[in-house]
Amino acid sequence: MDDTKLAFGVEPSPWRYRLRLARYQSLAEKVAKVARDAKSSGRTQLNLLDIGVGNGRTFRYLEPHADLTDRIRFVGLDNNPERRLAHVHGGDRWTLVHGDAEQKLPFDPHAFDVVIAEQILEHLHTPEATLTEMARVLRPGGTLIVGVPIFPPGLHLIRQHVAPRVQKLLGKKSDHVQTFTASSILRLINQTGDLSVTDVAGFRMMSGGVIRFLENYRWWWRFNRAVGRAVPSLCVEVQIVATKAPAPVPLAA
Repeated sequence: MDDTKLAFGVEPSPWRYRLRLARYQSLAEKVAKVARDAKSSGRTQLNLLDIGVGNGRTFRYLEPHADLTDRIRFVGLDNNPERRLAHVHGGDRWTLVHGDAEQKLPFDPHAFDVVIAEQILEHLHTPEATLTEMARVLRPGGTLIVGVPIFPPGLHLIRQHVAPRVQKLLGKKSDHVQTFTASSILRLINQTGDLSVTDVAGFRMMSGGVIRFLENYRWWWRFNRAVGRAVPSLCVEVQIVATKAPAPVPLAA
């Protein structure tokens, strides 16, 4: 395998269209659209919060959109300053905050135009509380992007209740404490005040194993992308976009 290849033109990878990374390409496209819409309406800056910033993939995949990233203020929250915050891609472009996503977020209400939690909620004991906090710091009309792994209904119960016991017997431990189906994560977001789901996309219905070599071909990624949009519940993960209700227009006196 050629380790000098770049997944989606931005990240070193043995596969040019690595499906495990497709979520970040999709994320960048969604944020870029928000930034373009803001630019066309005359707004000069967007404030973006990435909860569980990790290694900074949000900025890495947005980096090719230089005309837009210059207008974005990137704020990253993570609970591991040594392993993650110290090694964020494009570190000088981030305002980095050490914090716990299960506690009250250390930001003012309505502080951000975009709030992201990609592959985070499955690690939290109280994801509903975190979603409420995310909605609190999101400005009216702002965009929330959430990504989680999912399981088919029924199988999710085995993953939630049986798999941890088996792992414990084997001396292993997963850091996933939540198991979602496509409908359960959608329900959780819809139950969060003032949020309305506007887009759902699935990823990795067919990836890895003996067919991994296909991830070097753009058509294979585009095919998986189309399938993920048509039947997201059959995929391994979903990415959901929601919008916070706009502020009410004051009645004329």
